[in-house]
Amino acid sequence: ASKQTNLKPITVRCIENADKEPKKITRWIENIQKVHREKPPPTVVYSKNMPDIEQLMQVWPPEFEELLKTVPLPQADID
Repeated sequence: ASKQTNLKPITVRCIENADKEPKKITRWIENIQKVHREKPPPTVVYSKNMPDIEQLMQVWPPEFEELLKTVPLPQADID
């Protein structure tokens, strides 16, 4: 899968003597806020339809419950 965006590169620069340039700092903050406002929302495209939530929430058959009692599950630290 490829990731495509329409974002344009921006230049990031530093403010010399920032403690003496409050207007430049305010402008920089406003520019960053603008970048975040214009950033497109994340999207996910699934290759298959998601299963129906009602179907997922159904009780498992008793045979499967019994199988879970006998089959060892992976440890939490699995890689």
